[in-house]
Amino acid sequence: MPTFYITSRFALLAVCVVAVSSAKMWAQDPVLSPHTIVLDADKGPQVFGKLLSLRVTYHNSANEAWRLTNPSTSRNVRLNYRPRGSTERPQGYGMASATTVVTKGPNEQSIEAFVPPKVEISTIDLGKTLVFNVNFEKGWTGDVVPGHWTVWIEDQTEKLQSNQIDIVLRFTRESLKICLAVAMDKSQPLIKRKWHANWLQKVDGSLKFVWPSDEESGASKAKMEDAVQMSLKGFQTFIDDVKNEKKIADAILEINRSAGIDESKP
Repeated sequence: MPTFYITSRFALLAVCVVAVSSAKMWAQDPVLSPHTIVLDADKGPQVFGKLLSLRVTYHNSANEAWRLTNPSTSRNVRLNYRPRGSTERPQGYGMASATTVVTKGPNEQSIEAFVPPKVEISTIDLGKTLVFNVNFEKGWTGDVVPGHWTVWIEDQTEKLQSNQIDIVLRFTRESLKICLAVAMDKSQPLIKRKWHANWLQKVDGSLKFVWPSDEESGASKAKMEDAVQMSLKGFQTFIDDVKNEKKIADAILEINRSAGIDESKP
């Protein structure tokens, strides 16, 4: 059965106060805690726009087995990320897949209800580990851009945090191809296509678009979409032309410099 939640602002405030006051207790200390979480990724800069998989390792050094909610499917285990050096609230997501159902209320109004995920229990024996992979970004959000990112895992149930790692997302020729493919894909949401096309315009400032909208009529919308596709195909020709190599390389260099990435480092 779906679970409906009604939360007062006073209750929410109380939860926030408790979370802030206990935040320092969540810092992982191998000396004090026999349970640790380690997050790691492949060394070196990563390609902006490409799927990035991270490894999460739960290690048990206690004198007994560690029974816990399966972290790879728990809604209380989050991957957090924010720009390096930022003190803003991190972006991120929980490991559980969000599930909702729509039901009818007493007055036939539609009510969206959250369905809690099934709780799975895992056991990590003494000296053993539990390892799983997570993606740096769960789907497209528009938040992640080239640059340095601080990333970590937070287990709210076990009151543990992993180490923080620095992920460098570098804009490359492969990023151009990825952004072009998304911009051309008519099945993608328009806002996502525009966002990816914007990166193409940073490489070729002459690239212009007039995007179709839901308000446009069928014939007009199709005509505008054809014009967008023609511009994108022209960009494909532009990046394939060896005569434009230096211009493209300079534009990519500027994108990375603006993101604080030192191109002298491999």
